[in-house]
Amino acid sequence: LINRRNDSSPRFPFHTLFNLMNFYQTLIEPVVSIFLPALCIHCHNPLQPGRKVICATCYAQLIPTDAEQKDIYLERLHQRYFGDIFILYRFDALFQQLIHLLKYQRFLVIADYFGQSLAQELSSRKYDLITAVPLNRVRFRERGYNQSALIASHCADTLKTDFDSDILLRERNTASQTKLTRSERIRNVANAFSLNKDVRQKDILIIDDVITTGSTLNECARILKEGQAGRVDVAALATPTAPPQDTLESEEAHLNLF
Repeated sequence: LINRRNDSSPRFPFHTLFNLMNFYQTLIEPVVSIFLPALCIHCHNPLQPGRKVICATCYAQLIPTDAEQKDIYLERLHQRYFGDIFILYRFDALFQQLIHLLKYQRFLVIADYFGQSLAQELSSRKYDLITAVPLNRVRFRERGYNQSALIASHCADTLKTDFDSDILLRERNTASQTKLTRSERIRNVANAFSLNKDVRQKDILIIDDVITTGSTLNECARILKEGQAGRVDVAALATPTAPPQDTLESEEAHLNLF
């Protein structure tokens, strides 16, 4: 008798695919890179050994935010639930390019670079836990990962701090924040999150990729403080540069990144 393969069974076993990918990454890719070296997405020069996507020189061109920008966000919050806020970069063209590649093109190594940068900024701070803003469930299914959680995980690894992505749960899929005004954003995220773990007396850092009005991070901090957390700080990679008014929302909507 001829043993016919059931048509409903997988035509290409996963372990075979994994072996082929591993073969390519360990044997083929290094050889190809000798003749076709990877180029920096910004300056288009060959990348240094061990570097991917963007060279260290171009990455260093990301522009830090200043104290005035931090003060703007603190002044905008009617009631603040977190202690300190850290924002690394201006929302310039280079940052937009990198965050777009991370979020939509699966260049996940960028999360590693961002995480290390955050860790360097936070090296003098001590936290019991680091977590990230939970991603909208629809977005997570579409993307397959939470870019803020990846960044937070790399930051925690560098700081040798515990990382937990399940401290907060997103209870409902909120509407996109992109085209909402500041007051609408606050209402949109109200009661959108719940506490999933015991955080009593824990000092916690919440990380998000981009901060606009701060309403999402502030709501996450509120939930943690209601759970009797100790100090709760928040951090983000970048923020659109705008005066303390609602022009921020329209500028970010034009970028069509979210």
